[in-house]
Amino acid sequence: HKCEIGSGAGTEAVGNNFVVLQPGSTVATSLVEGEAEDKHVGLLEVRGDQWKFTALPLETVRPFILKDVVLQDYEQEYDFNDEPTLMAFLEEKVEAAILELRERHTTTALTKAAENRAKFPLVRLRVDYSGYSTCNPQRFGQRFVDKVANPSDILLFTRKARKKAEAAAAAEARDEGAYDGGEPDDARTQIQSFVGEFLQKGSKEQLRLLAEHELNTAVFEGYVEKENKSAISAAVDEKLRQA
Repeated sequence: HKCEIGSGAGTEAVGNNFVVLQPGSTVATSLVEGEAEDKHVGLLEVRGDQWKFTALPLETVRPFILKDVVLQDYEQEYDFNDEPTLMAFLEEKVEAAILELRERHTTTALTKAAENRAKFPLVRLRVDYSGYSTCNPQRFGQRFVDKVANPSDILLFTRKARKKAEAAAAAEARDEGAYDGGEPDDARTQIQSFVGEFLQKGSKEQLRLLAEHELNTAVFEGYVEKENKSAISAAVDEKLRQA
């Protein structure tokens, strides 16, 4: 659970004579946003029917930082269809996150174990790659084996989810007969998401010739919508000619 005692206050239950205190875990148990906040333990002092609670910040927890990056915000400056460019860009973002952690934690470690934790922090970069391909997270992580504690888990690739309101409106339109018979956007998005997740699992499941968006275009626009049975092979041939 998330640590919610940093202010020293708890949550008073309405209508009940008690207070809820949630110290959470003393270490990061998963690479999620709630675990990136400062960790505390609590000191509870009781005397008669009076009590006092004091939150004590932990100084030897392994530092953890989580950052969000949306590739489309930088598409005017970088060609993310080029994998080396994508990896170099993400490397810069990770290095900046590590530097931010070092500036945040400037105290000298008192033990060798604490020094080791400070030297190898936890870093998670949540990357919205909508419209682009991904790179292999494990291969990317090799660049940081001597800098972070989780080199193979630094990158988390995500896609923009379709808004619930839009999905509900589309479903209602289909129910009322307004659906034009084309490929449902939600099904297409789901398939593309599944393919993206599969391709980022390991080095054996990587696209070496076509970028992910080029594969999606050939499959959905060429093969499915235009019923061009040679759309995929044509995309491959065109890529080979460009090479």
